[in-house]
Amino acid sequence: MSYRTESLTRKKLEILKEMGIYKDEEEFIEEAINSLLAVRKDLRIEIACELYKRSEISLGKACEIVNVDIEEMKEILKKRNIRRNENASSKEMNEMTKEVLKIMGVCQESSVNFLGISL
Repeated sequence: MSYRTESLTRKKLEILKEMGIYKDEEEFIEEAINSLLAVRKDLRIEIACELYKRSEISLGKACEIVNVDIEEMKEILKKRNIRRNENASSKEMNEMTKEVLKIMGVCQESSVNFLGISL
């Protein structure tokens, strides 16, 4: 980035802050990144795959980030030779089960008894 371009970018940011549109540089950068990711599925895929590979997010969260269903996310991981994490905690499994049951209309409550198991 040339000095002239960098200086102009910095001036634009200062004007946005002066106008009260952004309180600080961090808020501006966060919105800029979110806007970029909203239109760049390829970047969302890269981020989700890396976070998943590091075991920092679940498969469900990866799906949410990329905005795909679980089967498509599994295929994305497979194409990148990323092994699936099968080690969901019992708490995470209970939460996923509750969510599925709610979606299916089986329950409306936060406490669920399914097949004799209290979730």
